[in-house]
Amino acid sequence: YQGKGDAKINAFYKIWAKFYDLSIDLDPAYQRELNKMIESVVLLDDLTIDLGCGTGLSSIHAANIAKKVVAIDPSTSMIDKLSEKIQQKNIKNIEIRNGYFPQVLRPDEEFDSIISSFMFAHLTREMKADILAAMHSRLSSNGRIGLFSAQGEIASSFEVKNEVAT
Repeated sequence: YQGKGDAKINAFYKIWAKFYDLSIDLDPAYQRELNKMIESVVLLDDLTIDLGCGTGLSSIHAANIAKKVVAIDPSTSMIDKLSEKIQQKNIKNIEIRNGYFPQVLRPDEEFDSIISSFMFAHLTREMKADILAAMHSRLSSNGRIGLFSAQGEIASSFEVKNEVAT
C-alpha cells in the first residue's frame, strides 16, 4: 500500500483493525522492544506525538510517561479501536486526531518527542523525506524522535533532532 492513497489504506485497515492487537500479542518481543523505544525517547512531562498510532499500543504506553500524547492516524477504524481503549482504561492525557501529519497540527504546536512504529512502511521515499522534515520542524530544541520498525523498513532507531537529516 506504499503511497497508494486513502481508499486502499482505509480498506486494508478496516479489516486489519479487528486483528491488529491479537497479531501483536502473538509476538511478545514486539511489545517489549516497542516499550524500550518509547521509554528511551519519551520523558516525564513531554508533549508527545504518536505518528501512525493505529490502535494505540504506543500511545497508551507513552501516556504513562508523557504529560500529553497526541495520537495521529488516517485510519478511522484504527482510531476507533484506540478510542475504545481510552474509554475502557479512563485515560485522560491522549488526544486523538484522525488525519495526516502534519496537516492535523496547529501551526504553532511544538513537541518534546515524536514516536512512530511501522508507519514508515506506508510511505514512498519522497514521502519519508517530507515526513522527517516535518517531524524535525515540530520538535523543541532538545526534541527526540523514536522510530520503531522491522529490519528492511527502517529498523529500530532512536535519534535526537540534530541527528535527523532534513
